[in-house]
Amino acid sequence: MIALTIVCLWSSLAMAQDIEIKLVETSALDYTSSKKDLKDKLGKVCPAIKVQVPGLNNLIFKEAQGEVYFNAGEYTLFVPSDTRQLTVMNDSKLLCTIDFAEWNIASLTPATTYRVIMSVNRQLNLVFQVQPVTAKVTVSGQTVQLDKNGVGSFVYNLNQLYRYSVSAPGYSTVEESFMVTPEDDSLEPLHIALEQKLVPMEFKTNVKEFELIINGESWGTVKKGQIVNVPVGSWKFEAKADNHQPWSTSVTVKEDSKNQLYVEMDKAKAETGNLRNRFSIFAGGGVAFPFGDRTNMDKEHAKGFPIRLGVDWEMFVTRWFTLRPGIEYEHFAGHEMRRYPEVSQYPYAINFSVSANFNLPLGKFNRNHFSMGIGPLVGYVSYTKMDDTTNTVTSESGEVLDVSEKGELMYGVRADVRFTIRHLIFGFNADYLRSNKIISEDGMITPMLYLGYKF
Repeated sequence: MIALTIVCLWSSLAMAQDIEIKLVETSALDYTSSKKDLKDKLGKVCPAIKVQVPGLNNLIFKEAQGEVYFNAGEYTLFVPSDTRQLTVMNDSKLLCTIDFAEWNIASLTPATTYRVIMSVNRQLNLVFQVQPVTAKVTVSGQTVQLDKNGVGSFVYNLNQLYRYSVSAPGYSTVEESFMVTPEDDSLEPLHIALEQKLVPMEFKTNVKEFELIINGESWGTVKKGQIVNVPVGSWKFEAKADNHQPWSTSVTVKEDSKNQLYVEMDKAKAETGNLRNRFSIFAGGGVAFPFGDRTNMDKEHAKGFPIRLGVDWEMFVTRWFTLRPGIEYEHFAGHEMRRYPEVSQYPYAINFSVSANFNLPLGKFNRNHFSMGIGPLVGYVSYTKMDDTTNTVTSESGEVLDVSEKGELMYGVRADVRFTIRHLIFGFNADYLRSNKIISEDGMITPMLYLGYKF
């Protein structure tokens, strides 16, 4: 689609007598100064001045404090509150001096925005901004040189009709005309984005479907035998498919011929496997319920609050099945999880787990997928260490309590559900855990939410 906007490039060599100050006023509804909140040496909020000078770039304002902003022919600057005049310069040349008193502004008010409108005798340049940057621009037979950004200018005369043409291989040509009269107040830059010529191409391939990439830009998924509109010209075509090596070739697409391309891709099981296996870290928390209260899993029946940090390694046996071994640290908080009611000594465990997971891809190459799995868990559970060399604590009732380190085997089973969205993991699992004494012989059920990051 072609977008058109017109601008004029003003001469940077304009002298002081070429500048006319048309308006200096307070801009009551503009809060630029208050929003910036820039303070001067007196501690007052610097007034803002917005200077409209169409076509003059790189102006210098002698009294400006801090950074000067320029956008679409308007400068925004901030000055100290005791400023009485504004000196405008172009490089080392003085353009003009604005005396605020001459505009009935005795002194600038802090936290206030002012507007200045100026005009300048302009050199008549029509600026072209073109895409692609390799396009050829001619105006009435004269070539306009474009820079690396696709920008060039043409000097024109008033009351003269000009015809211009913008063309590039593989793109539709734009041909228009323009004429400027003395009554025209201003011109704006002419932005032209040429429309690519597209022609149908039939794709034959030995895979069911693949992702088509032309000169680094994705053109979506292409199925076997599908006809796709591709741009005219010489390009690098690439194809990527699940379980296959990437494919690429250089292709010249012609406008007036039948275009066909055969995409033959080699299988790459080993490479695909390496791409999918991932190391992950995760953290989560949940609630612990005695196994006997599994039908009453609510706040009143909660026994503790486990917190877990861990790492795991997801191995894709097939696209649909993974094994996930992991190691983790788990801390069991909560009043009822204490070793003794009077002592802040809680269980903790180092766990090893392996789960077998059904994996449902949610896109190409398993970047996003949903998995559901189950597997055994075994760990070593102990109590947090008390800072007491005697390994005993005397309770308020006078009873001597043993707080020495004691550990035992913990074992159980884990059911896990997780969503992987590129690198982020959102998961939920429910563990059944038990040990002889620390966790309890009947065991606990610990539902838990967790977040992770996949490397």
